[in-house]
Amino acid sequence: NFEAVNFEGATATAQVSDTIDVTTVTLAQIPVPENTVTEGGTATYRVTVNNPPLTDMQLKVLVTHVDTSNGDVDLSPSSEPFYILVTIPAGDTFADFTIDHKDNNAIEPNENYQVELTTVDLLSGVGEFEKLEVDETPVQTTIIDDDSCDIELQGSQFADIFGYDYSSEISAYPSAGFEDLSLEVGGITCIQGYEIDDDALDLSEVIDDVAVTGSELDKYLTFTKIDSNGDGSFDSTQIEIDSNGKDEAGGVQSTVYINRLVEAPDTWTIRVDGVDDNSYVSDYEN
Repeated sequence: NFEAVNFEGATATAQVSDTIDVTTVTLAQIPVPENTVTEGGTATYRVTVNNPPLTDMQLKVLVTHVDTSNGDVDLSPSSEPFYILVTIPAGDTFADFTIDHKDNNAIEPNENYQVELTTVDLLSGVGEFEKLEVDETPVQTTIIDDDSCDIELQGSQFADIFGYDYSSEISAYPSAGFEDLSLEVGGITCIQGYEIDDDALDLSEVIDDVAVTGSELDKYLTFTKIDSNGDGSFDSTQIEIDSNGKDEAGGVQSTVYINRLVEAPDTWTIRVDGVDDNSYVSDYEN
């Protein structure tokens, strides 16, 4: 046993090593990995932080166009650049936000825009972290266009007279949609009538692009009857309308068969109409 112990002037030193904790912030569209939204629908995105903040964490998300237009992504009343304020509540690790998309009747290619986080757009709740890393990789979203233009081919007059039904439908590809009744791009191509029983034509062949533009509502194409038999009869004939692969369905073809119409009219007129229910109707008339 010690009779006396003197610690005067003694010093004890301990070293504590602090490992830098890295906090990351990421952005993704959910569900993953589709990254698509149907025209007129809502896309949902999630901002995630791997360490929950002690106070509310606010940041801005930047939305930019890739090949969309202002009318496709509904961010009103904002103006470019488009920013969305997102808040991750204290103690939570994520926050969701949505982007709405406008619907229209225009048939157009799928379009893309992108959403991204940027370091400079972090607003609050970030100073408490030892090291903060923001994933600035843009998330690109594709807007899936689901419009189609219905073309209805009706042989109602023939059906009434001869008891046949010659109706069918295809989808066409108007460039600027129904707003200006435009069928300029692709349109309906290769409209023709021809004999299918022998080599002689009973109808004059018509190959043309249908274009209904501006305030014009109708487009007329005329098939002239040719009496190839020399006896006034009319052989089995088909009229074929092809959208030339420019429609959303990938090129739907419609064929109307006219079967031995002895008293067929001398001319047929195909009319493509723009009507109130956002479809184009084509009628056969004499």
